[in-house]
Amino acid sequence: MNSKSGSSVKLSFAGDIMCIGRQLEACSVGRAHDFSSLFADAKELFSSSDYVVGNFETPVAGGSSGYTSERYCFNNPAAFAEAVRDAGFNLVSTANNHCMDRNVTGLFATLDTLDHVGLDHIGTYRSREERDGCFMREINGVKVGFLAYTYGTNAFAHHMYLEDGQLFAVNLFQPQECRPGSIHLLDPMDRIAQQVEELHRPDNPVFQKEILPYHDQLRRDLRILRENGAEFIVLIMHSGGQYNQIPDPYTLKLVDMILEMGGVDAIIGHHPHIILPCMMRKNIPVAYSIGNFIGMPNTAPDWAADYVDYSVVAHLHLRMNRPGSMLEKLTFSITKSVLRPNGVAVVMPLWKLIRETSDPELRSKLLDDNCRMVNLFSNSSDKEIPLCEEYEFRLDPA
Repeated sequence: MNSKSGSSVKLSFAGDIMCIGRQLEACSVGRAHDFSSLFADAKELFSSSDYVVGNFETPVAGGSSGYTSERYCFNNPAAFAEAVRDAGFNLVSTANNHCMDRNVTGLFATLDTLDHVGLDHIGTYRSREERDGCFMREINGVKVGFLAYTYGTNAFAHHMYLEDGQLFAVNLFQPQECRPGSIHLLDPMDRIAQQVEELHRPDNPVFQKEILPYHDQLRRDLRILRENGAEFIVLIMHSGGQYNQIPDPYTLKLVDMILEMGGVDAIIGHHPHIILPCMMRKNIPVAYSIGNFIGMPNTAPDWAADYVDYSVVAHLHLRMNRPGSMLEKLTFSITKSVLRPNGVAVVMPLWKLIRETSDPELRSKLLDDNCRMVNLFSNSSDKEIPLCEEYEFRLDPA
C-alpha cells in the first residue's frame, strides 16, 4: 500500500481469483507449486493503488484435504495465496459459493492460511465475535469500511451445510441452497423471477422467517460500520448466474434491497465470470460483475468464449472534503487471461498485451475485444475506443 500525504485514495477491485485443475497441474514443480508467473504482468495494474481487493474463490485448506478442482469442490495450496499477496492484494473476499467446498473445517483452515501469508479477509469467519467485528481500514486519512456477502455456498452440490450454531461462519444474503427461502441461481431467468416474486413478498411467512433475518444482519453491519466512523463503505456482492449476459432477477432485487437500506457507497459484484455493465443507481456505482481476474482460457461454454477471458479492474478514487459523495471518479482497466505455451494461464493488462502483439490479425481482434469490453462495462456504444491503461466511467447517469 502506498503512503500518500494527500487526501485522495485509490481503491482497486479485481474479479474472481481462481485456480482450476489445469492451472494447478501446470504450476506444479515436483511436489511443490510455483504460481508466481500468474500475476507477474498484472502487478503494474496496482502500482498507483492505495488498497487492492479481490474475490478469492477457492479454499486453501491444506494438502491433507486434497487439492482438487471439481466443479463444486475446490482446494489449492497456500502458495496460491502467497502469489495473490505478492501481486499486490491487501484484502480478499472469501464470501463466495466455494467457501464451503472443504466444509466448515476447510473454511476455518483457509482463514488460518490467509492470516499466515498476510492477507486480510472478509465474508467468512471462525467465530461470532470475529464476524461481528467491524472491518475498516484508514487509508490516507479516509476510513473505508468493507463488507462481503454471498448468495450461497454450493450446498446444492456438495451438501455441506452450516449447522445452526455455525451460521456466523458465512455472510449470506439468503439461506443456503435447497433450504426454505433460497433461490437457486442456476435456474432459468423466468423461474428465478417467479421465485423472487413469491418468496420476497413481505407478507410471505417464509420471507419473514427464513429470508429477512439475513437482510437484517446486513442492515446491522452497515449501521455498525457507520457508527464506528466509516466514511465510505464498499459491499462486495457475490451473486448472479454463471455466464449470464444480463443481471438476473434475484440480483436485481438484491441490489434494490441494499440501496433501500442506505449506507452503501459502492457495490462490486462477482460470480457470473464475465463482465456485466456497471450502472449508477441512486448515485451509487453498482458493478454487477467484473469477471474473472485470473481464470483458465478455453473452459467456458462456446457462447461465452469471447467474454470469459476478460475482466475489469475497477478503481474507486476518493477525495476527502469533496462536496456530496466522497467518490470523485471511477476508472477501470481491462485485463485478459492468456494461456502460455507451458500451459500456465496468466493475467495481462489488455493494453500491454495489444502493444506487445506483432501479429496484425491478432492485434486487430484484441483491439475489437477491448472496444467491446469497454462498451460493455460502461454501457456505451462507441465504435472506436482509444487504447488506454485506464478508462473513466461516467458517474452521472445522464
